[in-house]
Amino acid sequence: MLLPTVSRTEDNLALWQCPEPVALTIQANLGQGKLMYIKSIEIQERALYLVKINTGPFRDTKLQIDSTGKLLKIVEKIRPIDLPTPVQESVAALLAGKGRIKQARRVTVDEKLEYHVLIDQPQLKKVELVFDENGGIAEQK
Repeated sequence: MLLPTVSRTEDNLALWQCPEPVALTIQANLGQGKLMYIKSIEIQERALYLVKINTGPFRDTKLQIDSTGKLLKIVEKIRPIDLPTPVQESVAALLAGKGRIKQARRVTVDEKLEYHVLIDQPQLKKVELVFDENGGIAEQK
């Protein structure tokens, strides 16, 4: 089995160094945030742009954009209290007071929304659970 060839640029790119469709997608998603970095990787001769935006204290957004400007993936680091109520209720039921949410992320891929929750429980390994927006568990990592 052949693995895809991946090459990465060593330096961060400036917004003006990106193809126009990519720059427009970044600007459309920047809002009031601060652009932290833009990196470019090539996978099987296709460019992919990785972007990180600081959106506030303890918050950031990561974007994956193809060379045509299509937004492929959005990963937003959010506070646990910003999780939808059904997800918060599912997590609370699972924890039953024996652990805490270490990290929460809202992930959008192809317009499908998921919530990734990293749970830290005493004397157990950390577990990442993936919830749909209704609080159902979609996956455990």
